[in-house]
Amino acid sequence: MLLLLILLALAGAAILIWSFMIEPLRLRLQTTTITSPKLTQTCSVLYFSDLHYSQFFNQKFLMKLQTTINRESCDVILFGGDLIDRQLVPSQSTLDQLEHFLHSLQAEKKIAIWGNHEHLGELGLHHLEKLYQDSGFILLNNRHL
Repeated sequence: MLLLLILLALAGAAILIWSFMIEPLRLRLQTTTITSPKLTQTCSVLYFSDLHYSQFFNQKFLMKLQTTINRESCDVILFGGDLIDRQLVPSQSTLDQLEHFLHSLQAEKKIAIWGNHEHLGELGLHHLEKLYQDSGFILLNNRHL
């Protein structure tokens, strides 16, 4: 019985470590080609979302993500929201790191939208709106381009 409890505890710990410390840091790239007679020229678009920046992230991960995104040399970057985890009330240092990361992403156009964590979080939309603007992103807040 004791062995079973120990094994269950170890399995639970492994699941928690995977869920919070390994899986969120994995990067997966998928390329899709979209064709349409309405498209008159080619345009490469990189979409990423759900960063959920939290205490489990660090500058090293942001650098890896920045390198991966910039290596794609895309025309447009779309960020689909959830920049920070809703439980995180980021320090000014964290906000500065995120601004530096977003600013360092290279594309002709950089566009972002809100995610649910921005609305549910403690930081407030006005702080994040300024962060996106200062990083060179166009924030689509109930509008279109």
